[in-house]
This record gives sequence, C-alpha cells and structure tokens, in this order.
Amino acid sequence: MKKVSLIAFIFLLCSFSLQAQEKKKITAMFEGYDGVSYSFSYGDEEYIFFDECADNVLKEFDLSSDEFMYEDFVVTYVVSKNEDEDETYKIVDLLHVKTDEE
Repeated sequence: MKKVSLIAFIFLLCSFSLQAQEKKKITAMFEGYDGVSYSFSYGDEEYIFFDECADNVLKEFDLSSDEFMYEDFVVTYVVSKNEDEDETYKIVDLLHVKTDEE
C-alpha cells in the first residue's frame, strides 16, 4: 500500500509540474532590459516583466541593446514557482511582429 501511495504522490507531483510549465502567449511591445528583467507593455498601459530568457531567443534577438525597443512581439512564455511559491516568468520564444512601415 505504501508503494501505491508513493507512486500516486509522484504522479501528482509530476502533473503539477507539467501544469505549471504550460506555455502562454501575449502580443506586447518590448520596453527594454534593465540588467535584471525584460519588460513588455500591452493593452492599456499594462506591463509584464520576464526574469529569464531562453538562450535560443537571445541568439536571435539582442534584447540587451536598443535595437528592438518599442517593437511588437508575440511572446511565448512559461511561469514556474519555486518552493517559496515565488513566480518566475521565462521567455521561451519570440516572434517579431513587423509593421507595414518596416
């Protein structure tokens, strides 16, 4: 019985971890990088801040420079929680939305 309970607990834990890593998307304007977080704005003066950015994204887009400031992107990201329940937002993919002017 203990073995079944342990397996059920592990399954539940894995299910929670997968759920926490669900990918989300938002279309937002890049506002810059301050050395700590990547900021984007969307809607009516709403902001979202990302603590991390995947290496493949940083290879394609140099977000530490001003090159992409005020450009629109479709941002794919995941939100994870640590043991203290603090949330971490990580960019996993970016799609540059080009306007007719570009």
